[in-house]
Amino acid sequence: MNIKEVSIVNKAPFLNDTLIAAKSIDVSLDLMKAIKGTYDILGIDVNTPRIHALVNEKGEANWNITKPDTTQKTATESKPLAFKLRHYSIDNAYIEYKDDQGKMYVTLENLTHSGSGDFTSENFTRSTKTNADAISGTGGNRAYRDKVKTELDADINIDNATHKYSFNTDKIQLNGLKLSTKGTIQMPDTLNTIMDVQFNTPSNDFKDILSLVPGIYQNNFKDIKTSGKAAFNGFVKGTYNKTQLPAYEVNLLVENASFQYPDLPGKVSDIQIKMQAKNPDGVTDHTIVNIEKGHIAFDNEPFDFRLLLKTPISNPWVDAAMKGRIDLSQVQKFMKLQAGTKLNAIIRADASVRGTISAAQKGTSEVLYAAGTVGVNNLFYASKDYSDGVSISSLLLTFNPKNVTVSNFKGAYLQTNFAANGSIDNLLGYYLHNEALTGALHLSADK
Repeated sequence: MNIKEVSIVNKAPFLNDTLIAAKSIDVSLDLMKAIKGTYDILGIDVNTPRIHALVNEKGEANWNITKPDTTQKTATESKPLAFKLRHYSIDNAYIEYKDDQGKMYVTLENLTHSGSGDFTSENFTRSTKTNADAISGTGGNRAYRDKVKTELDADINIDNATHKYSFNTDKIQLNGLKLSTKGTIQMPDTLNTIMDVQFNTPSNDFKDILSLVPGIYQNNFKDIKTSGKAAFNGFVKGTYNKTQLPAYEVNLLVENASFQYPDLPGKVSDIQIKMQAKNPDGVTDHTIVNIEKGHIAFDNEPFDFRLLLKTPISNPWVDAAMKGRIDLSQVQKFMKLQAGTKLNAIIRADASVRGTISAAQKGTSEVLYAAGTVGVNNLFYASKDYSDGVSISSLLLTFNPKNVTVSNFKGAYLQTNFAANGSIDNLLGYYLHNEALTGALHLSADK
């Protein structure tokens, strides 16, 4: 059976929004068994579906479209429906998930997925294959992944009696990064998900980690020469629901790494990173992010940074520093830019901060240390979308316990010259805790 040009259009509160549209849906079944009342479905194949899953600010979902059953039930016994599915597939799918209440947005482009198994059994193994050209996601107004090419092959043991899913596979790839993972996911009810998952990288090649940088992976990544070692591992264990997160730990170690395009003269070298993000009990405020070591040299120009973040919800405590010089006009020597892009600037940084967000808001120097400067000179940026470009001839940010002062800010945009000075009073709260950015800026422009 073949159904072409299928679409489901929503009712209020998602009036006229298309939930799903597909070029065709093919269903193959054993006709003789169907005549006898046993539906042995050989396969369900969905071609080029476009799925838009939406949740509004009230928490209402656009896929809740079934009407309640108002028919009266009788006490007569009925024969249970005999239903068996052997194989299913989804080809060339585009899936968009937008949650306005949870501030989350995820897209999957050109998704191909297939699965097979005895879906009528209480305990069986489902063999799956999944490929997606690009997975992107944002949460809390921040991008977490941008167009990650994904491949996943896994045999999943399904226990329908306990709603438990077990797996162990080393056939996961995110861009060039290969992952091994094993564990269980259990959904005992509609509210809770219990997870116990471990993951690591079977390879210690730095190039695998580098592939997760979109701007690099999307520009002749296979030709890049790399050196150095890298390790990535962690776990997720505990219960996930609307009010609780599982415990987790993620570790990244990069040692003596470098990369260079063969047709570019510059080299990014001496990359050293030691980072850990962990949460021991699922309480978000107990999360600790520690970039213990960060060092990178852009064509022999060193840049160092570190970050320690604690209690991110109740009162973020931060200990961070950065020091170095970056000449953006040299970026084209070691990275390939999009056609039409022009980039120029000298950035000098030597700044550190240590203390709590509340101390920063109160300007309490006894419990907040902040010092140093970040300066920008002769910045110019133009691209295909901004052909006229924007320029900043000078900008100086000075850090102190009370705020960040802005001085000598001069630039031009769309034939308008501007100058500004002032202060930013809640930069840490804005950056680390998504609070409102406060301050005062005195601006003058000639047009």
